[in-house]
Amino acid sequence: MKRANLASWLVLLGSLAGGVGWWLPWVAHPKGAAALVLLGLDMGDFFKFTTLWRSGGLQWERHFFFLPPAAATLGLLFWAARHDWRKRALAFLMTFPLALVVLPEYERWREWQSAEFRFQSALAIIMLATALLVWLGGARAPHRLVAGLGALVALAGATLPLWAFWRVELLLRDFYGGSIVWGMGLWCTTVGFAIAFVGWLLHMTKPHQTKESV
Repeated sequence: MKRANLASWLVLLGSLAGGVGWWLPWVAHPKGAAALVLLGLDMGDFFKFTTLWRSGGLQWERHFFFLPPAAATLGLLFWAARHDWRKRALAFLMTFPLALVVLPEYERWREWQSAEFRFQSALAIIMLATALLVWLGGARAPHRLVAGLGALVALAGATLPLWAFWRVELLLRDFYGGSIVWGMGLWCTTVGFAIAFVGWLLHMTKPHQTKESV
């Protein structure tokens, strides 16, 4: 497999894995109680019920739990930017439902500018704006610029949610009575985006060959 092709596969599969991990369990009880499983998408809202969050803590930690779907979307958009119009169209259309996932629930859309939801709203706007730019001019974007942005997004997706989880692990242990099990979703997200990051680094070291790539 040629290097450009390998890099493209790493970016594609890594970004998909990183995003899918958000819908998988991040926290499980040692005894396997299904009711005590927290998915990645639950992590951002779980801490809203804690005294620490209500007193002003865990603000950035909560925000970073919403990064995986945004990072996956941006990674796939950057991946599609140097491909044909079919892949760009697919990535463009995929952005809209994922942007809705990042936004607060429908009943609270009127609060999208509040401090609680401002970060989520900004993520959704960035996703939609990037989708539009990729659709209109992705093929003309400088290769190293696209690869560099993709690498930054993948690095953020691999590290910031993991950092947020590390920051709140003690709180989770107290809630679960002393011990927790790191779920496969957390590993899937972290490793997936790390793989995508490696793929982007490979892209940056050699010009992208569209005809030979995925």
